[in-house]
Formats: sequence, C-alpha cells, structure tokens
Amino acid sequence: MPEVSVIIPVYNHDQFIEEAIQSVLIQTFQDFEIIIINDASTDNTSIEIAKFNDPRIKVYNLEKNSGISFSMNYGINHSIGKYIAHLNADDVFLPEKLKKQIDFLKENPNFAAVFTNVEVITESGDLFSDESHFYHNIFNQPNRNKYEWLNYFFYKGNCLCHPSVIIHRKCLEECGFYDLRFHCMQDVETWVRLVKKYDIHIIQEKLTKFRVFNKGNSTKELAGQIMYVWEFTKILEHYLDISVEQLEKIFPDIRKLYNPLDKALGPYYIADLALKVNSPIHNHFALETLYNVFNDKEKIKTLIDTYNINSQEFIRLTGNLDIFNTISHNLLQQKTHEIDIKDRVIMENNSIIQEKEKIIRTVLNSASWKLTNPLRWFHSSFLHLFNLLISNYKKMTLSSYRSKPN
Repeated sequence: MPEVSVIIPVYNHDQFIEEAIQSVLIQTFQDFEIIIINDASTDNTSIEIAKFNDPRIKVYNLEKNSGISFSMNYGINHSIGKYIAHLNADDVFLPEKLKKQIDFLKENPNFAAVFTNVEVITESGDLFSDESHFYHNIFNQPNRNKYEWLNYFFYKGNCLCHPSVIIHRKCLEECGFYDLRFHCMQDVETWVRLVKKYDIHIIQEKLTKFRVFNKGNSTKELAGQIMYVWEFTKILEHYLDISVEQLEKIFPDIRKLYNPLDKALGPYYIADLALKVNSPIHNHFALETLYNVFNDKEKIKTLIDTYNINSQEFIRLTGNLDIFNTISHNLLQQKTHEIDIKDRVIMENNSIIQEKEKIIRTVLNSASWKLTNPLRWFHSSFLHLFNLLISNYKKMTLSSYRSKPN
C-alpha cells in the first residue's frame, strides 16, 4: 500500500498538467500513488495525461463537470494512501516536498496536517514579482497553535496553500471530506473543521509552486467574488458550536467584553465579535446569528439578567447596519433618475435642433432661395464695403485730429 496518495483534479489545463504530474514523479520520496480526476475536460488534457506510462498513476474520467470539491472527494475515495496530498493541475511540487512533510508527520504524530511555504509563479512559470498582489506573500505564514489559527480564519479568511498540504487520512475521515456546497473556499472550510480538533504545521521552506494567472474572464471573476462572500458567512457558522472555554483561547480579549461568561451564550459572543469587524460579511453573519439568539427564550432571559440586553438592541442594530448598501443603492437610483431627466432634455433639444436643421435645408434647397442668391451676395458685399469705408474714415479723422497743434 502506498504511503501517500497525491490527488490531482484537472479541468481544461492541458498546458500545465504534464509539469504537475512530472513534479510528483521526480520526488525524492517515491512511495506514492497519483490519482488524477479529469473533470470532463474539453481540451487536450486527456492526451497530455496519456503520455505517462507509470503504474502508480490512476486516471478517472468524469462524464460531467462536477467541480473541485467533488473531484477531490472522488479521488480520496478511490485512493488507499495513509496520507492525502493535494496538487492543482497548474501547480508544482519541488523535489523534496513529500519527503520533508512525511518525515515531519512521522516524527510528530499529534499533527493532523503539514503545509509548506510557497513560491508564487506567473502563468508562464516565472517568479511572481508584483508585491502589491494579494497572492504575493500570503502563503508564507508563521506557525500558530490551533486556537491562533481559528482566530486568524475568523477575522481574515484563508492564508494556507491548498496544493502544499499533506493530511492524515484518518484525521480527514474524522473531520469530513470537502463540502460539495463550496467552490472558492472549500479548502479553508476544511481547515476550520480540522483545526477545531487538531494542530497543523507549516514547514518554513518554499517546497510548492503556486501559479497566479493573468486576469481573464471578468464575469467569472465577479462570480468568484460573490461566491467568496456567501461561502465566508457559512464558514463563520462553524464557530457557533465552540465551547465558551475554547472561545476564551481563540479570542483572549473576550472576557474584557463580557464578565462573567455564560456557557449558554457562545453564539451571542461570536455574533458580537463579528459585529466589531468592519466587514459586511461578518456583520451579515452577526445579524443572522442574533436573529436566532433572540428567538430563544432562555438566552433572552440570560442576556437580560446578566447584561441587561434585550431584543430591542437587536432591532436597533437592524436599522443601523446597512449590510445590503440600501442607502448607497437609493442614492444611485436617485442619481440615475436625475441623469435620465437630463438625457431626456438633451434628446428633446436634439429633436428641436434636427427639426430646425430640416427647415433650413428645405429653404436652402428651394428655388426662391437659389434665385435670390446673387442679391444676397451683392447685399453682403455692399455692407462689407460700406463698413470698411466708415472704418477708414474714422481712422483718418482721428489721425487728423491728433496732428493738429494745441
């Protein structure tokens, strides 16, 4: 039985899949299997995969595109390794990656997973140099205990590189595989569930290459941002069942806000912490949580007795937190209405101008206008000559006046 199962989901990455597979085959640690899930690719991905003839490579071709979470779970279910590694079809393992991670996990059996620092590369494989970009250095994190990680995920989201991870199969089975309802944050959703039970570690070496693509389909990017917002609110819900004792370790300042802490009010404390974050994601999650808290008679009684907080506080929040940008939306509608009025005035003026131009063209093309054209030319020339004579006369008079002695 292989020690490590490397799961590679791929969808239309024919230009990168060969390098990804090759980066596993040249590992200094060779006790592995490669599980490739071709997620109904429509390009030459199948052709590129077929170039390899290694008995450790198993390929599963899905008939219908099913997404990253489904593909990962499919691969895990068809693997037999003691450890599970993930590799995106466009990313790369450096040669020492698997060995150093396996060595760590064997020496530290209490850790569920181990990650690595990351070398970020461009679409063409060059070193990524844009220091202002989100991905430039986000994955090169220090080590934290599980409570510190839960604090980080709550406030900031993900910072761990998915293709850098190796996880104990038994730990993943206990915490659950990838949630099929997630597409953008399926990895950090898994990390939150994992670190609620176990510690994780990051090897402080760049043993994984992570590829960042040039901006492409703006519609797809916008859809990803919308998914991110929705999925983050659902990830925050994982904090609602954490005990008050653990909350104190995750959020050390919580006792400064609430003392004493009541074991029944964990969801209320989490919601209050989320309210203090300047983020519509956290604020939306907070209101949804408080909505449920203030539907629980026992919790309401405890809040009133302990902190003198009642449902009116919640109602006040719903009127103050503009999480749906209602005010901005109304202002935008008002501005749009004003622009529409101005546009209509402009259109009406243009219509009047066009009508006048039509009348003028009719006159200019008329027989009478053409017959009287010589008279208009004579009249115009006469006026011009007359004005010229008057101007010269004035100049001569003024010059004569100035030349007279006093």
